[in-house]
Amino acid sequence: ERLERILHWSPERVAAERERFMAAYRPVSILPPDQYRSVVLQASFGCSWNRCTFCTFYQGRPFAIRPLPDFETHAAAVADLLGRAAAARTSVFLADGNALVLANSKLRPVLGVARAFFPGRPISAFVDVFSGEKKREEQWRELRELGLERVAVGVETGHDPLLRWLNKPGGADEAAEFVACLKAAGLRVSLIFMVGVGGRRFAEPHVADSLALLGRLPLEAGDLVYLSPFVQQPTSRYAAIAEAADVRPLGEAELAAQYEELAAGARARSGGAKVALYHLDEFVY
Repeated sequence: ERLERILHWSPERVAAERERFMAAYRPVSILPPDQYRSVVLQASFGCSWNRCTFCTFYQGRPFAIRPLPDFETHAAAVADLLGRAAAARTSVFLADGNALVLANSKLRPVLGVARAFFPGRPISAFVDVFSGEKKREEQWRELRELGLERVAVGVETGHDPLLRWLNKPGGADEAAEFVACLKAAGLRVSLIFMVGVGGRRFAEPHVADSLALLGRLPLEAGDLVYLSPFVQQPTSRYAAIAEAADVRPLGEAELAAQYEELAAGARARSGGAKVALYHLDEFVY
């Protein structure tokens, strides 16, 4: 029986499977590494901010919320697409860039649909500091009770001038308050810091302030700190701004040295959280 199932995958069948995938999904731009084997459900599209100079994931993709009936149809299509293989996917990730910006009134039924189609699986999603801090602790606690387990946050840096240069709202104080709120609500966090962003001009304060921020956070075992080597995209606004301001990128050896410094410092300050590499070029869903 197993051999027959294998031999059933002819080139034509594989091509048809591609069409089923394209019908079920719009492009899945990026996931945190711990979610690479999740069931991805697209509750929203794009990013509500989408103006960070370094990010090109959602270019040409206006932010939109998927209506609940469409989300139910999408979840059914994903379940049909995965079939028996869904058993190997032990979690659910709500896409796209910051699905948790949605009001709890919209997230309640979304989480209900996710649990109905893929029961027993913890749910994770992205949110930015400046979007997520609009919710109160009790609202995050409600989402946890509805199945949300982990929140992935693109902190990027603890150096506020660099964050402003990247055109990303928020700052170290806001990040510290937001992470403390998520932890108080009983959620796990995955925090993303970039390595090499801001080049040589910002290198020293980026490392120093990022490690200082990590030392303020109530992290524990089960949390994740991701260090993501910065990849400058030629079509990004970052590339044009950096050239105009003569902000030179770190060389390969400098980038490796900054990663090691951030990794060692993060491990010493992370309260048992795992510190790991997050290389964007390795992602394919």
